[in-house]
Amino acid sequence: LVSSSSTMLPAPFVYRCGATGAVSKELPADSQDTKPLALLLGWSNASVRSLGKYAEVYARHGGCDAILLPSTPPLVYSPSQGKATMAALAETVARTDRDLVVCGFSVGAYLYATMLMHVRDTAALRGVEQRLKGIVFDSPVDYYGVPRGLSRSVVGAEGTLAQRALEAAVHAYLGVFQTVALRYKETSDFLHAHDLDVPSLWLFSRDDFVVDADDIHTVIRKWEANGQRVTPVEFNDSKHVMHLPTHTADYDRAVRAFFNDQLHFSPPPGGAADDGV
Repeated sequence: LVSSSSTMLPAPFVYRCGATGAVSKELPADSQDTKPLALLLGWSNASVRSLGKYAEVYARHGGCDAILLPSTPPLVYSPSQGKATMAALAETVARTDRDLVVCGFSVGAYLYATMLMHVRDTAALRGVEQRLKGIVFDSPVDYYGVPRGLSRSVVGAEGTLAQRALEAAVHAYLGVFQTVALRYKETSDFLHAHDLDVPSLWLFSRDDFVVDADDIHTVIRKWEANGQRVTPVEFNDSKHVMHLPTHTADYDRAVRAFFNDQLHFSPPPGGAADDGV
């Protein structure tokens, strides 16, 4: 279903034009723009400006426009809010015929799984899955890392009294609200058993204090056993969702190779605009 006019994005999503760097709350109609759409699902407390740095990389190498989700902790610790938000995104991109690539940062991997589950449960949205051409995960966290990952990402440190208290609170929350824990586990199991045949790029680090690299390798092996095309890129000394600023050239090369060789997205003539958000 293609709209003849622009579509107002549901809050808190923001559209970013790859060519100009301009941001808007409206998604242009396909008649105005047909470039691929990168769906950037941000880490907890990610800002539009921070996500714009990554959108510029995808624009430069894949000619992508982007829809940004400046994620907040309630999208994770309230499964109903996360599901409603991702359902709204799926329903919005169903109104366009553009190719899609999902870029999930930290808890963005969990939010991606939430969206795909909703798409598969909703007949009218099946076209969204068919247009999904690739996945990029940067420092992915799922259910099994939520208590540790959410507490460290919110507090910004590990081993502190505040971090340990928040981690204990999340464990207690999941213990009391079994329906919430069940929803997390269902989503995580769905992600581990992922069967969508599209290429994926995984960017992570051994020095990430939020997510364990061994846990990521476990999921990667499951995807590969399912016949998924996985490209892992493991850094040695960068922190959670800090791989781009820490290893700028290597990160840039990995994204360029993935977009050009795996997705066959072409860079725009003359390159993309500098970040303008």
